[in-house]
Amino acid sequence: MKYLPLIWSAVMRKPARTILTLLSVTVAFTLFGLMIGLNATFDEVAAKARADRIFTNARFGGNGMPIAVARQIAAIPGVKVVTAVNVILGYVQDPKNQAVVVMVDDNVPKVFGDWGVTEELWDRFGYGEPCSLIRTQWPEPVAVPGAAAAREELDWVVRLISEVRSVRTEMSVPPGTLTPILLRDAAPGTLARGQGWLDAIRRLARASELTALSGEVPKGAAQVMLNEATVVLPL
Repeated sequence: MKYLPLIWSAVMRKPARTILTLLSVTVAFTLFGLMIGLNATFDEVAAKARADRIFTNARFGGNGMPIAVARQIAAIPGVKVVTAVNVILGYVQDPKNQAVVVMVDDNVPKVFGDWGVTEELWDRFGYGEPCSLIRTQWPEPVAVPGAAAAREELDWVVRLISEVRSVRTEMSVPPGTLTPILLRDAAPGTLARGQGWLDAIRRLARASELTALSGEVPKGAAQVMLNEATVVLPL
């Protein structure tokens, strides 16, 4: 205790230095504690992550996927089990009273075992015909005539819209500006396909028209290859 006055006088000899030193020590310990907490958080996330579980979603919006696609995924070699989860969001009377309806199948406890719901508890929840809102099995997929051609046609439309939107973004075209889409060297079937989806292309690609180009490419136009045709966008 006899050295306390000496220590106090040394500390107070330069108050600014003392305050800065204390602040430096405080900040250092604060950062040290934050880093320890952040490291523990990362370790916990890594421990709970499942490298053997893959989530798939619809390509364009929505939170569900057709059950037929789930069966296709289940048929891929190496896939052990597949489950389907869909959600309906809503509210009761007041928007503050949120309500959620989750639709699942009986493979959920096998895929999401970390939810803490064992198969025994799942059975006690009443899943099945007595308590389920769905009283019938999922319909078996059937062959649809022309499905491959329809899928190919829709894929072409999606790629056309995606390419046009990408070019417009790269060239900084204002969203309100409509640009024509010209198809060069396009087959008659491709032109007919474009006309069949003209309304969707106009709305989603911000296009004023979709026509064939028989002459020279306009100066300064952007060009993108799509199958056999060249998509020309005068900008």
